[in-house]
Amino acid sequence: MTFYTSATEFPASFGTNSPSNAERIAISGSVSDGLHSPTTSNGDENVVDNLLHAHEERFCTYHPIRLFITSFNVNGRSPPESLHDWLILDTEQMPDMIIIGLQEMDLALQTYVNDNTMKQNEWLQVLNKNLPNIYKHVAHVRLLGIFLVISR
Repeated sequence: MTFYTSATEFPASFGTNSPSNAERIAISGSVSDGLHSPTTSNGDENVVDNLLHAHEERFCTYHPIRLFITSFNVNGRSPPESLHDWLILDTEQMPDMIIIGLQEMDLALQTYVNDNTMKQNEWLQVLNKNLPNIYKHVAHVRLLGIFLVISR
C-alpha cells in the first residue's frame, strides 16, 4: 500500500515546513499479522512521528512542575493517624503533584481472590487527612498489594 501526498494536499496551517510541489512524501508499508508499519520512500519508519515532532509546538505546551514522589512498604499494616514524619514537604516550594506508592497493602490470602478495598480505603483516608488542604485526590490505582495515589 502506498500513499503519495503533495504539498497542495497539506493544510496551509502546516507552515513553511510543508513539502514543496517538487517534493513528495511516499508513505508505504506492508501488512503482516494485522500490523501496518508506515515508511517513507527513503526507508524512514518514523514518518508520522517525524511529522508530528516537526509541528509539536502547535499541539503541545510544556511547563516545569515540582513532584514529590515517595513510597512505603506497608507490610499489611493499617495506617497510623499521623504521617507527618514521612510526608515532609518543602513549604517554601510546595510540589505541584504528590505521588505516593504503597507496597504490600494487604497480605491476606483472600485479597488475591476477592476485591477487598478495606486497607485501600483506610490508607486513602489517612493520606488525604495528612496532606495539606491545597491538594486534592486526583487518581489511585491498585494491583493486588501495590497501591499508587496521585494528588494535585
